[in-house]
Amino acid sequence: MKPPPRTALRLTGKHRYPLTPIDDYLSWTRPDGSPFDAWLRTHLALGAHVLKAAPASQEFTGTCTQWEKWADLLMPQAAPTSCATR
Repeated sequence: MKPPPRTALRLTGKHRYPLTPIDDYLSWTRPDGSPFDAWLRTHLALGAHVLKAAPASQEFTGTCTQWEKWADLLMPQAAPTSCATR
């Protein structure tokens, strides 16, 4: 028997909660018990299964100056988890 297909899934709402660990975010549910994240909810409703989380699957590093250039956005104040150094 052929194994089922596997794919990585980028959770569409995770960016709104950057300080929340991915495992915590994955555990969030709506009042009806379905997953909080819409994209995860869609895939599970179609029969998918979560195999594991990938906490650093999309990690980008750079200086504040680089991020300002890449994002075309001024970042005048550093935050603990972003743009800590120029």
